[in-house]
Parts: sequence; C-alpha cells; structure tokens
Amino acid sequence: FQALKKHLESGRLNLVMTDITVREVKSRIKQSVTAELINQKTYVNGASALFNASLPEVLAGLNKVDPDVVTKDLCDQFDAFLAEVKATVIETADLSVGDVLDKYFASQPPFGDGEKKKYEFPDAFAVQALAEWAEDHDVPMFVVSRDDLFQQACGACSHLIPKTTDRKS
Repeated sequence: FQALKKHLESGRLNLVMTDITVREVKSRIKQSVTAELINQKTYVNGASALFNASLPEVLAGLNKVDPDVVTKDLCDQFDAFLAEVKATVIETADLSVGDVLDKYFASQPPFGDGEKKKYEFPDAFAVQALAEWAEDHDVPMFVVSRDDLFQQACGACSHLIPKTTDRKS
C-alpha cells in the first residue's frame, strides 16, 4: 500500500474501485487473520517451555488474540487508507444484471468454461461497474489484477486497460 500511496500522493493517479472489491479485501483480511491465528494457537500449544519465561515480549506472544478484534483493526486501517488517498468507491447495487448474465451464458471473460465460472460473478459486476464509470467519465482506467479472465474482461472494454502485477497481495 505504501508504494501505491506514493503514486496517489503525486497526483498522477486516482484510486477507483468497486464496493465489491472493498468487501472482497475485507473478506480476505478476515480469512487471513483466522488462518494465521490458527497457526499462532498451534505454536502456543507447542511452546510449553516459553510459558516459564519472565520476559514480557515472550509472554505477549503467547497471549490469545480475538480474531474479530484483529480483523476490525485491519479493516479500519484499510478504510483509513481509502479515506486518506481519497479513493472513489463505485457502488454496484444499481447495475443491470442483463449484461453480466449474457457474458455468463456465453462463457465470455471473466467467466470461463466449466463449473467454476459461477464464482466469477463478483468479478463480472466489478468489471461492469468500472467500465460504466470510466465510460461515463470518459477517462481511461488502468485495472490491476493477476486474474487472467478478469484482465481479458477488462481488455474487452474500450476505457479499461488491464495491467498485471507480479507482487502477491
């Protein structure tokens, strides 16, 4: 986020995302926190000798942590980041379902062939919202994703320019 923040502060870029993306980030935060705290619990359960330490930093690492509290903290930080960089969050509640369903039944990106295509609905609505917003504002929009089908869907829209990143999110 720091590198992105630097580019946004320069004024050369504006961050635009959909409410779907915001919810997906927060969902992934919750999943990551849950998985990582399971790892912490496994570590703590196997660290019996450390409970005899008198060092506060050792004992602090053995404390149980409430996943909801950690998730809320990280989501609040994400919300603060969005507010600080003055991100535009596009609401998707009023999007037409027709265009997305046409792509679904035609197996067009971001939908692929097979059973997994039904999981691409959030991406399809995100692409539709971004495309409509960019067209309404008559601005080209770089869309960053490592998802090939998402990039293909963006590439089919006149105002969207798909970009990829090698970095893990």
